Amino acid sequence: CKRKHEDQMWMRYHKAESEEARNDLWVHYQSLVKYIAERLKAKLPECIDVNDLISAGHLGLQDAIAKFDPRVGVRFETYCVPRIRGAMLDSIRASDWVPRLIRNKNHQYERLIRELAAQLGREPREEEIAKRLNIDLPRLDELRKELDVKAQISLEGGASDNADERDLLRLEM
Repeated sequence: CKRKHEDQMWMRYHKAESEEARNDLWVHYQSLVKYIAERLKAKLPECIDVNDLISAGHLGLQDAIAKFDPRVGVRFETYCVPRIRGAMLDSIRASDWVPRLIRNKNHQYERLIRELAAQLGREPREEEIAKRLNIDLPRLDELRKELDVKAQISLEGGASDNADERDLLRLEM
């Protein structure tokens, strides 16, 4: 019954491409946007607001509705979920003041530290880290300074009741 109703909504939209038919589709899929936002929020830092994700998801949904072609034979949900999620992730990236290259380098560095710690059974010393990276100690120090970025937090998030001491310390800094 639900599938039949959706098919009728899509036929109506593609027949007339009216604003009303498009809005009906947009309203119909709002629960999907909310569901994707809540699932994504569970994996993100507390400073990311689920309502911001939902707003970005609305844009992704609008784009998906405009570009969807039911003749391809793919269900709309299959088509739109990556677009909605992508719009949400793009909005997070756009508000991040740290370049993506630095974030990636930092993740690689942290992974290397974890691997070394697992191999050694203890935290690696600076010399061991430098050796693994094939660099000297002064260059390791430069690398650490380059990678020493703090996550941007909102003033509102830092002042909330559930902010931890690290958030408040970053806010003060």
